[in-house]
Amino acid sequence: LGVLGEGGAEARGLGQTPGPGQTPGQLLQQRVSAQRVSAQGAAVSLSSMVGRINMVSRIAARANQVASAPPSAGAGAGSGGADHLPASSVFDIHWNRSELDDRVCHAVRVECTDRLSTVVNSLHLDEWYAAHQNYPNGLQGVIQIIGNSDQLERSLRWAAHLEAELKLNPDLDMATIGALKASMQGADERVSIGLTSNITASEAESRLNMMFSRGIVRAAQNVHAAIITSGSDVGPIRFVGAATKDRGHRVPLIGVVPIGRVTYPEDARPGAAMRVPLEPNHTHTIGVASNDTYDSTLYRFMITKELTAKRNKQTGRVKQLPVAAVLCS
Repeated sequence: LGVLGEGGAEARGLGQTPGPGQTPGQLLQQRVSAQRVSAQGAAVSLSSMVGRINMVSRIAARANQVASAPPSAGAGAGSGGADHLPASSVFDIHWNRSELDDRVCHAVRVECTDRLSTVVNSLHLDEWYAAHQNYPNGLQGVIQIIGNSDQLERSLRWAAHLEAELKLNPDLDMATIGALKASMQGADERVSIGLTSNITASEAESRLNMMFSRGIVRAAQNVHAAIITSGSDVGPIRFVGAATKDRGHRVPLIGVVPIGRVTYPEDARPGAAMRVPLEPNHTHTIGVASNDTYDSTLYRFMITKELTAKRNKQTGRVKQLPVAAVLCS
């Protein structure tokens, strides 16, 4: 798919859906139990598979790594058929509690055994559309932002740095430019940028902001679609968040994250300072009980499928809503 960085894991998550008679939770457990084959195609023994299952089980039990509420009595296999998640799994994130314009992100912690329909109901998107868009028919589509690499930001920083150097010395040779580039990236990183004489790095960033705001976010608002992301405050997700803010937070911005790897305001868990911050303009967050971004990526595709299979409450018929994907490297 041409997706770099974290997008590579996301591309592997495409096309994985529960089989006949298989629940989403069983699919996740099946994925965890399967070892990733190495680049050399080495065979994985059964004992190492069992070892990985035991390792993941131990990680999931560490409260300082996975901030997931313990399942309530009878909550297994889909929250016991409840329409909504238990109160212990639902909380609000206050982005600016001390400010007059405090914004609240509706957040839920989910286990792989929770039914997807229960998770979707707990988002209360119909009520959100009625309150924020005065639209009575709820969600009408989904736009997925795939990829959370920071290559775009690093490319812009590199371009701005090079522009500053060229102003000081217009006759820089390629060897010096190569040394400057090497000083701004790691040994295994590749940062590329197209340079022209008609656009500066700041203008490029401004046009990117305009593209996300007037293009993607405005389109989502016009057709009453939700935007689903990986939730972290990095790369294209940061641009989407800024664009959502620019348009008055009139679009549901849903982040699906491994709850053990992210932090947010008033996060009291040990080690919060070592985690990646959530992007602060999200209206909803789904925290998957895992430390693995691959698990949350897979869950994001699963929740997208559930969101777009909209059931008519009166007739029981399922209407498949449209999905668009924006691939960002």
